[in-house]
Amino acid sequence: MKAPENIQIATIETLQWAMIYCRNYSLISDANMEQVNELMEAIHDIQVHCLDGQMERSKP
Repeated sequence: MKAPENIQIATIETLQWAMIYCRNYSLISDANMEQVNELMEAIHDIQVHCLDGQMERSKP
């Protein structure tokens, strides 16, 4: 079963914000890189396993 389009878009946008947060956190000099890496891996797993290529966001 496929989620409604508005839910899919909200999911992608939430994942994008999570990735931005991770990137910004990694720029802090005392950031725990192991923690950043684990979080990035978790976000990637969500994208790969949950979304499973079901949606493609149109480019502006």
